[in-house]
Amino acid sequence: SLVVLSWWISLLMLIASQGSVKSGLNKFSLFSGCVCVLNFILMVSFFCVDIVWFYIFFEASLVPTFILILGWGYQPERLQAGMYMMLYTITASLPLLVLILYKFELCGTSSFLLKNFLCEYVSNGFAGWSGLVGSEVVFCLGFGAFLVKLPMFSLHLWLPKAHVEAPVAGSMILAGVLLKLGGYGMIRVYSY
Repeated sequence: SLVVLSWWISLLMLIASQGSVKSGLNKFSLFSGCVCVLNFILMVSFFCVDIVWFYIFFEASLVPTFILILGWGYQPERLQAGMYMMLYTITASLPLLVLILYKFELCGTSSFLLKNFLCEYVSNGFAGWSGLVGSEVVFCLGFGAFLVKLPMFSLHLWLPKAHVEAPVAGSMILAGVLLKLGGYGMIRVYSY
């Protein structure tokens, strides 16, 4: 259903932005290209069966969104809003990347069975990290990447700035699909 929602919102973004995006210097084709690339990235992230590829496309969805905010935002503060978005989401997702790479090193697989990995290898602390980090801390750090993409109190400080500075189409895709990507990631990674 998120796939259909992504297609529907992308179509509505293009229709809603025909009048507001300047047609000079081929800007509408650049805008349409960003929307299509973002839609492609979302489709691939929804259909990934490998957690490494899911992570790559989960983070790659930021780039077209960043371009939409910078290129077609309304206020001069759009650069600050875009930087907030990038800084918060990338910083929060680095522990998840470390966890995925550590799982790959231990298990030799990059399937979505991260919960089983946490239960099996982390229950007494990471063996390679001398038990300094408990499974609860690792679980919360891995969960943080998805929580930042959700409109969750104290973790979404970037979101109001991004919504205010983004064009209408940017707010549509941000609220309609990208924020749901965090919830989808939590369900997909931690449901097994």
